[in-house]
Amino acid sequence: HTTALFDGSVGGEDEKPPPRAIRPAPRQGASTPPSAQAAGGWRIQVGAFGDPANARRAGAQAATRFPGRRIFYERAGNLTKVLVGPFASSAEATRACGSFSPCVPTRS
Repeated sequence: HTTALFDGSVGGEDEKPPPRAIRPAPRQGASTPPSAQAAGGWRIQVGAFGDPANARRAGAQAATRFPGRRIFYERAGNLTKVLVGPFASSAEATRACGSFSPCVPTRS
């Protein structure tokens, strides 16, 4: 039994076609394109910590949940706030909060 290869030649059953590059399927709920992100004036606050090391850990977790977004650290008294953004609108920031808790949309 023979099989036709991609180049039209005929080979044995044990021959395999050359490997093809496979692109991953688009992610559901993919982040907003960078041009829309840059125009946004909204961020989401995903935590506030007394220990800056805890803030960095929370920021690392947020970075994996929100690829393509920036992580911001802001001092507020004795606390370090962890924010993610920018988002184009309040509505977009609120939707993003649906995937992270605790979470509060804020204007940047």
